[in-house]
This record gives sequence, structure tokens and C-alpha cells, in this order.
Amino acid sequence: MKEIEESSVPTQDELLENGSSGRGGLCNQLNLFAKHVLETLGFETIAVAGTWSSSPVPGTHCMIIVTIDTERKYLIDIASGSPNYRPIPLHQLPVRGK
Repeated sequence: MKEIEESSVPTQDELLENGSSGRGGLCNQLNLFAKHVLETLGFETIAVAGTWSSSPVPGTHCMIIVTIDTERKYLIDIASGSPNYRPIPLHQLPVRGK
């Protein structure tokens, strides 16, 4: 079995460089860049770990929860393999797709 390397948390300079490059990137790069942008705009955010169902290692995906008006929480993932075009309203669970 191939050893899996731990990914490191990108520095602020790396976040800015990767996020503004237009090249795309990994979930920890793009979602943490979006988190930084949202916080700069005054939103309360938290980075959370998740696991893809096909992943052999738990907690290897990074996403963001943003709080709006102290009550409404949304899950945002701008760096998944299958795009989420809208934030997922956590305050309205369960969410049903259309």
C-alpha cells in the first residue's frame, strides 16, 4: 500500500498566489483562499474537514461553513471534483436536490 503524505496548511502568501492565479488547485488551497476572502468581507467562517465516500483516508477534504446574520449557516465547497453551484443551507436541513 502506498504511503499517503500529509498535506500542509498553505501560508497566507501561498493562498493569495494560488487563489488569484486562475489555475485552480486543491481543496485546501482554494477553499482556504475563499475563506480568507469571505472573512475580509466581514463574514464569519470556519474551515471543516470532510471525507469523500471513495477516499480510503477520512478527513482529507476541506470545505467552509459561512454564517450570515448569526443564524443562517451555509456549507461552501468551491474545490470539489463535482461542482456545487450553490451553497448548501445547513440551517434548512435536510436539503433535497432538484
